[in-house]
Amino acid sequence: MQEFPPDTGAAASGPTQPNDARSVNRLDHRDRPDRRVGARSGHRPTSRWSRVLRGIWIAIDTARRATLNAIFIAIVAALVFVVCAPTGPEVHDTAAVVIRPGSVIVEEPSRSAMSRVNRTSGSRESVLRDIIAAIDVAKDDQRIRVMVLDLSKLAQAGLSKLEEIAAAIDAFKAKDKRVIATAAQYGQAAYFLAAHADEVHVHPMGEVALEGYARYRRYYKDLLDRLALTWHVFRVGKYKSAVEPYLRNDMSPEAREMTVAWMGDHWQRYIEIVARVRGLQAVDVGDFAQHYERHMRQHEGDGAKAALATGLVDHVSTADEVPGR
Repeated sequence: MQEFPPDTGAAASGPTQPNDARSVNRLDHRDRPDRRVGARSGHRPTSRWSRVLRGIWIAIDTARRATLNAIFIAIVAALVFVVCAPTGPEVHDTAAVVIRPGSVIVEEPSRSAMSRVNRTSGSRESVLRDIIAAIDVAKDDQRIRVMVLDLSKLAQAGLSKLEEIAAAIDAFKAKDKRVIATAAQYGQAAYFLAAHADEVHVHPMGEVALEGYARYRRYYKDLLDRLALTWHVFRVGKYKSAVEPYLRNDMSPEAREMTVAWMGDHWQRYIEIVARVRGLQAVDVGDFAQHYERHMRQHEGDGAKAALATGLVDHVSTADEVPGR
């Protein structure tokens, strides 16, 4: 029998020693292909256009984020400004409020096409509640000591509306505040409000025109007769004047009596209120209105001097000369 060397036989058939096992494992590890290195070596390098497009996209995304952030910050700043900003105009101590009504004082603004034409042509409406609200706010504001009534444009207002505004003016005066009225000339409605002021100023070329109340109606009987139109009207009682314009050419005695009655009451009330707040006699105010031509002749056609002599105004002055303007 052939004998093998001990070392060779041990290596071939004997059990593996620990040191020899580690050697074999190291050899196996070196012989095994490196997948990680192989993966890197197989990756394609990024092209130049890919890097350019990626840079453009990053720039666009950055700009988008910056824009959205800027918009958000602007919205927050605007909301803070709206909440914290003062709600009205700056008012200094000892200030004056100017009340300047339009040509007509109404309960509600008109929405008709004709009213829009009138506003375009210079005729402007003022809402009664807006005027009263402005006076009430000024009354409770301690910084406002004077009210200036600029009544140059006021031409028409009902007596009931004028009385409501006058009551607000009196409440303003009750707070120990002054009221000054000014106008180039005063019509009947404007002067009713001016009479409640502490001082009434009129322009040297102006006047106070108190004409009383009147009613004008159109009558169509002759026109309807020419057109051969016949009206069939049923009336009960004498004081039914609604259809008179179609049946007559003038006012009936009954309609005249009725109209003079209610207009006379309005006029008498107007005179009494004006005389009381101005410290005059009602008869003197009525005489100025009834015999205006005589008063004008006495003052050589100077309406401002005639009003001053009667006591209807306190000063003859231009708008620049009015204190508080």
